[in-house]
Amino acid sequence: MDNKNNIIVHIGLNVNKGFSGRAIQINTIIEKLPDFEHKIISITGNSDNKSYRLKRIIECFNILKLLFKNKLNIIYHGWWFGAILIPILSLRHKIIFQSTSKNYDDYSTMKKGIKKIVLFRIDFFIEQSIPSNYNMTLKKLIYLPNICKVYSKTIKRIKNKCIHSGVISKRKNQIGAMQYFIKNKIEMNLDFYGPKKNNFDSSLEYIEKFNNLIDRNKNFNYKNEYTHYEIENILDKYTHFCVASFQEGMSNFYLECLSKGLEPIFIPNADKRLFESYNYKERDNFEFIFHNYPISMWEKLLKSNKNLCEEV
Repeated sequence: MDNKNNIIVHIGLNVNKGFSGRAIQINTIIEKLPDFEHKIISITGNSDNKSYRLKRIIECFNILKLLFKNKLNIIYHGWWFGAILIPILSLRHKIIFQSTSKNYDDYSTMKKGIKKIVLFRIDFFIEQSIPSNYNMTLKKLIYLPNICKVYSKTIKRIKNKCIHSGVISKRKNQIGAMQYFIKNKIEMNLDFYGPKKNNFDSSLEYIEKFNNLIDRNKNFNYKNEYTHYEIENILDKYTHFCVASFQEGMSNFYLECLSKGLEPIFIPNADKRLFESYNYKERDNFEFIFHNYPISMWEKLLKSNKNLCEEV
């Protein structure tokens, strides 16, 4: 492949934040595809905050400058608004859009309203899903699971412990998880990991309620954040993980827990689509579905100068 086409630019909101699912997936792709030169451009989130608006304008200008100088493979990780504006000015690039969440930027949602403009310009649309028979159904649409690092199974522990991971926010439903444990008298330690700060996905009011519940119950603990490199050793301490979030794409955290052999505890009204489409109790094919297969597909997609459908 021509070296000029060997550059991948990953673009997304707040993808320089190591804890986010997008950031983890980008770093995994970079690690698994070392033959490419990778660049990450993180767009400042929460554009309603006036102090961030100038930053976002500067970041978009830097993207355009990069696009005019090079012929690139561009991957938009869920930033659909940027995928409308920037590709119009960069016709010579290969454009890939990776969906991040159901009912927000999945294929069926992107066919509606102004979002449909994205579909006219992009070359491939990556839908986070487990593919049926591992085939694409439409010319631009590819069903592809997130890449998961495959870990050795957690050693069985005598004491049951449960882990929850995510930004402390209403969507991640930490309070709902604690209320469920209290109501059902589940005598198990429940540890929470994730950023605790006021951001676009949270609120100071929710964080205060979360803190109050933590303080009142000895079985609940807040453990702060972790880096992606620490997660394997952290999961070794647990037997269960909490499925509480109201809306998820294909959660990196859930996949990592399944890879480790942890058992899920489902909170009412949680988003369980991943578990409904994949029989998590039979894990013999886990490594192929969530590791080998998506890596090989990303490599084919990025190296192909033709229609990928003709080559797969």
